[in-house]
Amino acid sequence: MVVSAGNNTGSSVEMVPVPKIRPFTWDGLEIFLDIDRLRHYKTDTNYQDFLPVIERIGKIIYNQKFSGAASGFFNANIIARDLGLADKKDVEKRVVKLRFKDAE
Repeated sequence: MVVSAGNNTGSSVEMVPVPKIRPFTWDGLEIFLDIDRLRHYKTDTNYQDFLPVIERIGKIIYNQKFSGAASGFFNANIIARDLGLADKKDVEKRVVKLRFKDAE
């Protein structure tokens, strides 16, 4: 990022490193925590007390991706597909056979 003091002279401009933001992912969290299949704990009856924590994590991941895409930090098309928000168009094809009286 380039920062200027406002008078636009060559000496007032400097490069400032800005860290890049990466979107949160379930896979990234599982690797960081060294846990295999964290999301599958939702369906395991032995971990029902852990369910609110997993749901909260899911909301945080969703919100970070959505907010980051909306503000331009992340590629909106990729994040929209990942979150299931992609604009899908269903194309219906219909074939109609036309009959003309002259052809008979």
